[in-house]
Amino acid sequence: MREESNIKNKIIHIMHVLNEYGPGSWAVDLSQSYSPRFKAIIVSLKGKKLDIIPNSSLVAVHDLGINSYVGIQYIVKIIHIINKYKIDIIHTHHNFSGALVRIIAKFKGIPVVDTEHNIHKYFRPTARFINGITLPLAEAIVCVSPSVERSFLSWERKLVNKTNVHIIPNGVNFYQVNIIQRNRELFLEEYGFPRDSYVMLNVGMLIKQKNQEFLLEVVSGLKQRGNNNVKLLILGEGNLRNMLEKKIKVLGLTDYVRMPGLVPRKKVYEALKSCDLFIFSSLWEGLPLALLECLAAGTPVLASDIFSHRDIVNLVQKEINNNSLEKVLLSIDSTDDWVRHIETKIHKSDTSVFPPKYIQNIFSYNKMVQNYEELYISILQRKVCI
Repeated sequence: MREESNIKNKIIHIMHVLNEYGPGSWAVDLSQSYSPRFKAIIVSLKGKKLDIIPNSSLVAVHDLGINSYVGIQYIVKIIHIINKYKIDIIHTHHNFSGALVRIIAKFKGIPVVDTEHNIHKYFRPTARFINGITLPLAEAIVCVSPSVERSFLSWERKLVNKTNVHIIPNGVNFYQVNIIQRNRELFLEEYGFPRDSYVMLNVGMLIKQKNQEFLLEVVSGLKQRGNNNVKLLILGEGNLRNMLEKKIKVLGLTDYVRMPGLVPRKKVYEALKSCDLFIFSSLWEGLPLALLECLAAGTPVLASDIFSHRDIVNLVQKEINNNSLEKVLLSIDSTDDWVRHIETKIHKSDTSVFPPKYIQNIFSYNKMVQNYEELYISILQRKVCI
């Protein structure tokens, strides 16, 4: 049970962008779930692409609408907001914006919590350097999975105090996912799929990391083997849309693939409930919320065999002592294995479902919120003692 208190501590989240997916929506959900002790303010640097309704814990959202992390305009606006709300803790999430804010926080004597959402190996060199040299300015560094913690490079490990590094897995809002009812007929109609379709779903930004180009090759392979009822729905937006659309035409997949763009989170849950298979081919991840939501919905899944996905499988297998879950992970070295595996799923009853009750226990949303609040409190108590 979370502690009730008359103290009102203000937490400010500094985000790169606010949209339906990724750290932005995660921070909104977290901010709206704080206990009465905490009040949250969210700042988005480069835009707000989702509707946010403030509540008793999320009191304000600011969209700065700027394009540079280092300009004087950014610094002035951030300092103004910090002063206006008398912020107690700054919570950073992005390498460039987070780095500058951590420096500002140091000068103002405000403690920082930083959440590392992704694998450091794949940061651009400049981003990795700027993020790495300013991480020691944070009182706490939270990794969303063991894979993220292991991805710190040797020089980063030397700079940070390991006692300040914590692992708090992303939590999934089980109720929010499962309040949505399955409506297969309406789902197929909405996206223009025939009734006999075998629908595979992918959720994520259209960027290199998510590797949707690989999925198009998989669909093409399935088509060539006569699986004409296989369809792919990709929910998300990004800078690779044009390339993916061209590839869809080149491979002759216009009738097989739909990419409607960003959709409200409710639509994502409806798709999770109504599709036949959630398919996730990312090259790397921190701890993907979309995959956790799929597992919470009880949807069959096929995912790339990468460290963060294996973290999830290992945690669940440890809980239920079932090694059969290994088959949900496949190497992305070749599309052939994916094609054969999906064919097996089409023609046989799919049993590769993680028991949702274990997902709820292992990746508890309430536990995640509680862990962050306890971390905030411990930092504030240390500040009082100094």
